Amino acid sequence: MSNAFGFTENNPSKNIQKANVSGKVLDKQTGESLAGVLVMIEESGLKVYTDLDGNFLFQNVDPGTYTFKVSYISYSVNELKNVVCNPGNDVHLKIEIRPN
Repeated sequence: MSNAFGFTENNPSKNIQKANVSGKVLDKQTGESLAGVLVMIEESGLKVYTDLDGNFLFQNVDPGTYTFKVSYISYSVNELKNVVCNPGNDVHLKIEIRPN
């Protein structure tokens, strides 16, 4: 029986290992965790917000090199450039942002 959706067992994209990128956003002056901060992967447009403890998580990120942009009301925008996501490896980021 043929597969109506065109998937085959030898589909190489099915076997690509992805990465998880997690992290924490902190106030650079006080060291306190910041909740509700927007964290975005520029190249993919993926967005998440930090939880009450300042933590965030992107799951199943394709391998590659990315720029993470962090923005929060009354804080300077921060960018982390050249963050490398290798297949099957998880990345943890600590991001500090300054109040305006």
